[in-house]
Amino acid sequence: MKSRGLVLLMAIGVGVFLTAVLTGAAYYSYEAGAQNLSIILFWPNSLLQNFVPCINGGAPERPFCEGTPMNALAFVASLPLSIVVYSTLAYVLIRRRMVAQ
Repeated sequence: MKSRGLVLLMAIGVGVFLTAVLTGAAYYSYEAGAQNLSIILFWPNSLLQNFVPCINGGAPERPFCEGTPMNALAFVASLPLSIVVYSTLAYVLIRRRMVAQ
């Protein structure tokens, strides 16, 4: 049976890997014009950006959401959030697999 520390390190590795891969996939899907897919792939950023108020920088008939330092902070905070969520899921799955054996 593997120690909890080793399982935790494996889970964190999986979390970092999934975050990097899905963030890259979201970037390339956005560049290819698939904005909805990009929103789904980088869901932690989409979730946190919804909590930041939008400052309308355009006309009332053509609104334009202007980015603020809070948007940048939400983006940076979405990366650790993603790592924590994916690492937690990986930890649960690895531990469940070890118990089943």
